[in-house]
Amino acid sequence: MSTDKKSVSKPSKRLKKATKKEARHEIAQILEKALSGIKAHMNEKKFKSSIKKASKLFVNAASTSPKKTTKKTPPVKKAAVKPKEVKK
Repeated sequence: MSTDKKSVSKPSKRLKKATKKEARHEIAQILEKALSGIKAHMNEKKFKSSIKKASKLFVNAASTSPKKTTKKTPPVKKAAVKPKEVKK
């Protein structure tokens, strides 16, 4: 019994891009429906480009995992050393 490693492996990058593209189109359709009132006040081409940019931002934000932020402590500054006064 040999297992096929290709069926177990992660999906290819091409598949991921296809799903991102599909998600972007779905988000664009939702935004167009939601913002149909604004569409009357804008140029059609400008409206479409704005929707496209917004959908790309949504998909990119959803596809990236949030990075863990660690609190960095500020470096401790050493006190300046004063020269000793010589008594005469």
